[in-house]
Parts: sequence; C-alpha cells; structure tokens
Amino acid sequence: MAAQDRQSAQVEGSATGEPDKAGLARRAAALQLQRDAIRAGCEAVFVQLRTAPSSEAEALRGELARLQLALGVTVRRLANLP
Repeated sequence: MAAQDRQSAQVEGSATGEPDKAGLARRAAALQLQRDAIRAGCEAVFVQLRTAPSSEAEALRGELARLQLALGVTVRRLANLP
C-alpha cells in the first residue's frame, strides 16, 4: 500500500526518479481531506451512539469500527508518503 502511494506521487518519465513535489502535495492534501472526512464521520456516529436505543447500537458500533479502520489506513498512507 505504501509503495502504491509513493508510485502514484511520482511523475512518469522523471529523469531523476525523484517524487514530483506537486504530485506529493496533491496526494497529501487528498489524504488529509479524506482523513478529516472519516474523522467527522466517526464523531457523528459516536454522537448517535451515545443516544441510540440498544436496537440501533449494534449497527452503529459496526459502522464506527469500520470508520476507525478506514481512518487508520488513511493515516498510515499519509505517514508513508515520502
């Protein structure tokens, strides 16, 4: 996964093989937006979970777990950018 992120940030045909700084900046910005959106989703589900009846709580806990996993993946991708 980290290799894919590094590869996607490189310009094809780069003479030096160095990552394209503009491409890296765009990738980082996109990952930061994704991270922020997932974090907001986690917060929204958590607020719902606090007041949800037990019949809805299980589904909300599942959604929160899914979002937390996605957040972890996104943060790792961001951390692995060169």
